[in-house]
Amino acid sequence: MSAGKKHDALNSLIATVKDESGAYPRNCYQAQKSLKVSPINSAAVKKASKYLTRAKSNKKKVNKEKRVFNAFTKNPEHEARAVIFANLKKGDKCIAKVGKLITQKRKELKKRESTLDGYVVSLKNAAKQCEDARTITKRYAHARDEKFYHDAKGAYNKAQFIERRLRKTIRNDKVYLSNGASAKVKDIDNRLYKTTECLLDVDKRISAMYEKSRAKESDLAASELKEKERVLAEKEKALAAKELALKEKIEADASRGRDYEDEDEGISVFIELNSAYQNELKVERE
Repeated sequence: MSAGKKHDALNSLIATVKDESGAYPRNCYQAQKSLKVSPINSAAVKKASKYLTRAKSNKKKVNKEKRVFNAFTKNPEHEARAVIFANLKKGDKCIAKVGKLITQKRKELKKRESTLDGYVVSLKNAAKQCEDARTITKRYAHARDEKFYHDAKGAYNKAQFIERRLRKTIRNDKVYLSNGASAKVKDIDNRLYKTTECLLDVDKRISAMYEKSRAKESDLAASELKEKERVLAEKEKALAAKELALKEKIEADASRGRDYEDEDEGISVFIELNSAYQNELKVERE
């Protein structure tokens, strides 16, 4: 190759290296710019990482061309030398800053996703508890057994506790409040809305079950009272029969000339026996 062609080839290579060195900080600045969105999102971090990879590739291509740097060593005053080294210096400074920034943003994203995922898990649990309560209220809607009422009420209370605690938490949670447009927050809002709807429905159903269980208790109490009255009536009837039998016995004894010392003694015996039976009757009634 002639000296002229070698010179032209070297100049062409220097121009290419100069362009690559200029792309080095430009791509890094694009990476930095991609991270300036608020709130930060995974798409922005991926975009920044992509530009950062390009920037590193630019520097690698520049450093690979040893012929260019050898030429600069021989000719330190070459007009491209200062430009290329200035671009490398700006790129290196940007790379160090953006690399740390991407790491920081990834940590923020991980923490945010962990927080929001925790809310989703809680709402899934609340939804399950509420649906369990709803299933019980549907399946045993006409049952009067208090067990089903308490089972439904227990599941309902658990779901309600989770729902209320979550609402209180997200009211002051910067992660939730600053990511209202994200798909995950929208999913949380949707789950929260459905859980609240479920709770309102189950609350009505549980109230109906409670009324039925109370009606059963009233019916049972009335039945028990009626049975007690029946038993008491039978006992009073039996005591009355005993009392009548006692009177008849005393009268019969008197007509047969029972050996009482006098009429007063017969009367006192009658009173004593009658009083005993009256006390028995009183005890039975009580």
